[in-house]
Formats: sequence, C-alpha cells, structure tokens
Amino acid sequence: MRKNMPGRLAVNLFLFLLVVALSACGSKSSNLPPSSSGTGTDTGTGTTVVVGTVSVTAYPTAVIVGGLSSIEAAVLDDSSNNVPDGTVVTFSLDPSSLGAIPSQATTVDGVAKATFTANSTTSGTVTITATAGGVSDTVTVTIQGADAGSIEFSSASPQVIGLKGSGQTETSTITFLVKDVNGNTVTDGTSVRFAMKGPGGGETLDPLSTSTVNGEAVTILHSGTVAGPVTIVASVDVNDTTSLATSSFPISIGGGVPTSRSFTLATDVFNLPGLAYVNRQANISAFIADRFGNYNILEGTSISFYAEAGAIDRSVNVDSTGAGSVIFRTQNPMPADVEATPAETTLQGTVLTTWNISTSNNPRDGWVTVLATVMGEESFVDANANGIYDLGEDFDDLGEPFMDLNDNGVRDDETSGDPLEEYIDANNNGQYDGPNGCWDGPNPASSSCSGREDSKMLYMTITLMFTGQPVNFAVTPSSFTILDAGVPNEGSQDFTVIIADTNLNTPSPGTTISVSADGGKLSAYPPTPVADGLSSFPIMFSFTLSDSKADDTDPPENVRVVVEVEWEGVKYPIVISGTID
Repeated sequence: MRKNMPGRLAVNLFLFLLVVALSACGSKSSNLPPSSSGTGTDTGTGTTVVVGTVSVTAYPTAVIVGGLSSIEAAVLDDSSNNVPDGTVVTFSLDPSSLGAIPSQATTVDGVAKATFTANSTTSGTVTITATAGGVSDTVTVTIQGADAGSIEFSSASPQVIGLKGSGQTETSTITFLVKDVNGNTVTDGTSVRFAMKGPGGGETLDPLSTSTVNGEAVTILHSGTVAGPVTIVASVDVNDTTSLATSSFPISIGGGVPTSRSFTLATDVFNLPGLAYVNRQANISAFIADRFGNYNILEGTSISFYAEAGAIDRSVNVDSTGAGSVIFRTQNPMPADVEATPAETTLQGTVLTTWNISTSNNPRDGWVTVLATVMGEESFVDANANGIYDLGEDFDDLGEPFMDLNDNGVRDDETSGDPLEEYIDANNNGQYDGPNGCWDGPNPASSSCSGREDSKMLYMTITLMFTGQPVNFAVTPSSFTILDAGVPNEGSQDFTVIIADTNLNTPSPGTTISVSADGGKLSAYPPTPVADGLSSFPIMFSFTLSDSKADDTDPPENVRVVVEVEWEGVKYPIVISGTID
C-alpha cells in the first residue's frame, strides 16, 4: 500500500491544478464586455440568467403600409445553450412613428416572439432592436406603399376663369385625391401625371406631373385666348402594366360668370305624398345667367344640390342655355319639425274651434328646402355702365349657403329655440360667415376690401311639400234638421269641410272631392281636383243643403249627405244623416 502513495499524490496534484486552471478560465470569462454576455431574469423562477448572445430575425423583411412582420429573438446563455423559458426580451423601434411592437416578450425554447405592425400611411425603413440581459441585436424592416386603388377628382378653384388678359382670374387650382387599395391615402411621393383637353387657345397645365402630399396631387390650369371648357385627366400607375385615371369637371374658360340675381330654381311638382310614399319624384330645374342677363354661361358650369329631406342628384352641368335639371325623390329623412308662426297658431285655433281637431303640427312641418349652389359673382348695380363693379356701387352681399329649416330666411344656430341649420363652409375656415361687406367676384381691380373673394358661392332655395293621408278630414255639423217654418223651400243648413294631412297641409295634387245628397237641394262647389302648389293652409270650403219640397205639408224626409275624398286611389267618405221637414 505504501508503495502506491507517490502515484496517488501525483494524481491528486494533477486534479488540483486542473481545478485551479478551470477557475482561472471562469474568472477571465466573467470579465467579457456586456455586448458578449449579460444577466437576464427568468420570469418563471426569478433566477438570474447569464445571456451570451441575442439573434433577432424578421419575416418578412418588407411589408406594405399596415402590414405585419413576425419578429423572433433567439437567446443563448454563456454556454451557448437556450436560456430558460420565461427569460424577458424587450423590443423597441427606431423611428417609433413607423409602426408598433409589444414592448416585451418571454422566451420559449430559447426564442421570444413578437409581431411588428407597420403604420397605415407612411413608408420607410424601421430598425427593430431586441434586448435580453444587456445583450442586443437589430433587424430592419422595409415598409412599402400600398398599390394605388383609386384616384378621384376633388376640386377646381375657381370653376370659371377668364381668358388670358381679360382682367379676370386666369388660373384654377385642380386637386385630385389618390387612395391605396386599403382605402387610405397613398404614401407621400406617389407620382401622378396630368393631361388636358381644351379649346386649343394656348391654355397650359403646370406641372404636368407631381408627387402626392397627404394623398393629394395638385396642378394649376392657366387660361388661353380661346373660350371653351377644359377637362383635366389625372393618372397614377398601379404597377408596370396597369394605371388608374379620372377626369375633372369641366372648368370654364372665357364663359360668362353666373350672377346672383339671375340664379333661379323651378320645379314641376311642389306637393309630393312623401309622408306615405317613397320615390315620388319632382324635376328641379336651375337657370343661371351672367351680369348682362345673357344665358350663354359656358356649357359645363356645375350646379350642386342639397336637400333637407328626401334625396336629390348631387350636381348637374348646365347646357349651352345656362340650364340644367336634376331629380328629387321622396324618401327618408323626413322634414324637420319647426315652431309655429303666429299665423299657424291662429290656424290651429280655428281648426280646434270649428272642427274640434287638436294638433300641435303646423304646415311648415311638412315643408322641404332644396338648396342649389354655383360659383359666380354677387350682382351689382352698374351705375356707370362700364360693365364692371366699381367702388361705391350697390351690390348683393351674400353669406355662406345654409339649409333654412324653419323657412325664416336667416341662418339659425340652435339658440332661442331655433333649429341648428347646417351650412356650406365655402372658405373652409370652420365657421359660418355671413355677408362680408365686400363685393365678391372675378374683378381684381374692383376693390381692396379685406376679405373679398374672387369667386363667390351663390345659392338659391326652393320649397317643396311632403304630404300624407287626409287624416284631418271633418264636416260640421255632423247631423242636421232643416225646418221650413211654414214657408216652402225656405229652410237650409250650411256645412263646413276641412281636408288636410297630419300637418294641416293640402293633400297631393289630383285628389278629388265630391259632395252628394239623396234628398233636398244641394249647393256644393268643392275645389276639385286639388291643384298642385306650395300651400300653408288645408282645404276648407262650405256647402248648403236646402229644403226642396214645394208643399210644406209633406212629411219629414230622412236625408243622407256624403262628402268623399279620393286620395292616391283610396276613398275616404264621411256620411251625415239628418231630416228635412
């Protein structure tokens, strides 16, 4: 046994030296910089993890706006083994405005996963950083703009410009809007091309191509020396083989400018049974002329329409006579209820005392305002007959167009019990503007008045009626006894009739009214058939039933009187029974 002692000591000495060497190696590795290793936390156990490396990847590395990319961070410890499940990995973006990613995730089998969501409007390159235990790695994702999905005409301001050298406004700003396939505005920098079809008088576009800003592409039309309509076509490429295109409304060069005093609306039907029927129609016609009364406004000038209730075509381009028509139809929404005027309150009282009909409705509850607008100029009195406006001459001073719900001619803003009346913000300043005290029109030498506009949004309204069944139909008295008082053919009875819908309005045109009696002598002249028109009263009339017997000794006669209304093909009779002595 003692002979083997030196060998054992040698082995033990070797093992001791090996442990010392390994310890020295471990001490040296603990002094490595943080970029190579660090400490992390296992969320499941709370223990400290020494992180050796972090490797982050993205799939895909290129997405379109609004797209998603799967981000994976593989984390190894200082022994190149997967870190424990639950080790926290944090994520960040640069720049953060290009998208979103969860701020942290935990590892499973050494991998932490997160989803990057690109923003929906802006393209660019984003750097994604994954960090665990002070060790980081990065990956970049490219965000590409989505393919163009649509291009639409937005506006032409103004829609009418003068000939080159005419002294009128000679340029119009044309704006188109481009959206991607997701319905969002395309990314800034999308290329749009312009082309023009016009009268060939030297008119130009500048620029002929541009890049979008907030989805908008803008070009400027410059007039030439020949009058006529100009149409601008804008196109944008979808890919190498496909493009989208659309055209503007016609922009008038050199045509007469519509003036406010000549703006006229007309309808072929005022009274529509819109409280009961859908799609009953009226043709609304608009007529415009220039300051000299000439109707040859340039063909293609656009008139826009709006309706308080029902529905109407959005716009019409006038023909060579300055005229155009659109279709109005009955449907929801219904007209707004408004407060009764003193005259309507008197009418309600008369209806109550005469026919015992109690109602809080008034005729204007069934009225519908139709509003039309066109770009032009305010009318003026050309005192010196020089054809242009001069300072000091009287002129129409118009505010912005509004929907006059209560038909009082004033724009109301929901104060003092008045309704809130919508308006068109013609100058896009976020508030309603009344008359500005300046003459507005395309004559730059006319005035330096602050706030003057070179092109004014003119407006005109027309009122229609939505009516319904003759629910307020009554005859008074409801029974009678006619006595001849000993004198033949002497006795008589007067009757009074009301025929109206729920708002005390006249039934729709074509309604017929008849009065008949099976005895006595009837004198009745009902207004039949009912004529079309805008009315603020119901139908009210009287008739007389008389004794027709020649001999006052004849026995009493039982008589039936029938008043019948036929409205939209439906008959509504009232029968009154009585005696003629």
